[in-house]
Amino acid sequence: MCRGWRYPSVLFGSLAIVAMYLCGLALFTAQGPAVASALIAFFNQMVFVQSRIAMLDIPALAFGLLAIAAFICGFRKRRPHVWFALAGLAFGLSIACKGSGLFALAICIVIVAVIRLMQSWQFADYALRRGNGPRWLLWAFVATAFAGFAAMLPISATFVGTSMETFNRLMIFQTWI
Repeated sequence: MCRGWRYPSVLFGSLAIVAMYLCGLALFTAQGPAVASALIAFFNQMVFVQSRIAMLDIPALAFGLLAIAAFICGFRKRRPHVWFALAGLAFGLSIACKGSGLFALAICIVIVAVIRLMQSWQFADYALRRGNGPRWLLWAFVATAFAGFAAMLPISATFVGTSMETFNRLMIFQTWI
């Protein structure tokens, strides 16, 4: 009986924990928070279970986290070309493993677009002169979160209603046992 088909997934699960450490190190530039993020990933049951049952989510996660770490590291460098090339390679491998790796790439593209847009508006200089930059940004975040919540409310209400109806139907069968 051959059981070797699960080993690559376990190795990618371990690589995902190392990649989470690298993401924490690139984001916080300190050892403590990086270790904490790796420990959170280590004790996360999703990483453990998905790598144990050899799902494609784990290699996509590992490559996606490596890409995000390289992307963050590239923003901190004066000449980020090599880091962005590594991020692109890792994003490509993540998307090749599973299509959901495209979401992390899309988020990074949106981050770059927003940063470039804010730089072209000279947003920081404007906010400092007016004295209300952070307050405006906070209200923009709250408005965006509220719009997302309002858009999902009809779907959520429908889901809760049908879930309760299904639950009540199933409970009728539970009383007969």
